[in-house]
Amino acid sequence: SLQAFTGTYGINYGRIADNIPSPDEVVTLLRAARIRNVRIYDADHSVLKAFSGTGLEIVIGVTNGQLQDMSSSVDHALNWVNPRCF
Repeated sequence: SLQAFTGTYGINYGRIADNIPSPDEVVTLLRAARIRNVRIYDADHSVLKAFSGTGLEIVIGVTNGQLQDMSSSVDHALNWVNPRCF
């Protein structure tokens, strides 16, 4: 019998390299490849702006220090998330 894959897949989008595409170009490439799930390593404004309104699902990485601070209270978490994501 045949079984279908029902999971999800995505990419890690790192930007520490030479001669990489712009965030807008990355969005175009992801759409062309039908990739909807993306992990980014920081909350860079130009990346978030390019991905805004695209329908792509994004996970934003945070440093251990940021995670420790954000986990200490809901207010600390919102103070980090709101100016970056809304």
